[in-house]
Amino acid sequence: MEEVKNAEEAARLTDEFLTEAEDSLAEAARTWPSVTEFDRLQAAFADLERADIVVLQACHDHWAANELLQRRAAEGTPARGVAYFTHSDVWHAVDHGMLEINVWHGSSANVADGDELLDYVQQTLSSHGIDSLFDEGRIEVTVAWQRRPSRAA
Repeated sequence: MEEVKNAEEAARLTDEFLTEAEDSLAEAARTWPSVTEFDRLQAAFADLERADIVVLQACHDHWAANELLQRRAAEGTPARGVAYFTHSDVWHAVDHGMLEINVWHGSSANVADGDELLDYVQQTLSSHGIDSLFDEGRIEVTVAWQRRPSRAA
């Protein structure tokens, strides 16, 4: 496709392409189960949050997690831990069905095999029917990224 130089035409085409993509997503979503793996993942994250494990979804980078932990410590309310993943992790999950989640203790130390915090996070995921594997410092979660469109279909 060649570049469209007319700004009005470019805007019209952009709107058209976005509408087509949104319609395609809405159509696909109608074939998904009533509770998707993404829905179960969100329920697991809610359980982690209730256990004072902060979940940062699609954050910019690890500095966001570090800043959160430092702020909570300075406020006198240190978090038990943080689980986070970045925008590129989301795209990997969309494309490949696998989300990589970093988990740190409230001190910002990475979890390791045998840590109670790691076990708790993996058990919470498992209680929602989500398979996970701890590998190379991150939890790999097998999940179809079937996030329902936010606009009415």
